[in-house]
Amino acid sequence: MNTNTAAPAVESVAAAPMRLTARGRRLRGLATLLLVVAVVMTVFAFGSQAFAGDDAPGTQTYVEVRAGESLWSVASRVAPDHDPRDAVADIKTANRLSDSVVQAGTRLLIPSTLL
Repeated sequence: MNTNTAAPAVESVAAAPMRLTARGRRLRGLATLLLVVAVVMTVFAFGSQAFAGDDAPGTQTYVEVRAGESLWSVASRVAPDHDPRDAVADIKTANRLSDSVVQAGTRLLIPSTLL
């Protein structure tokens, strides 16, 4: 009797690395690019909102138009370091005024860019 029987041979087969086709590589690159773009857009969206208002809420500056004042004189009074034409335009935009006529006692919002 032959006691020297060999155990059956077991072949070890290493798994071949997964290979992507050219189409798969392009799709992987596109997915990576889209992910990067989405992250960048999110960062910019939240970052710009965080710095959009430098002033704390409720710190808007208003002035009251005095008797005999025009929008030009109000702009010159509140923003002496700015060109009055630009200041008038900014005040008109901030207050949604269609023209430069203002009445005494009118409260005008002064944009923070003029202060």
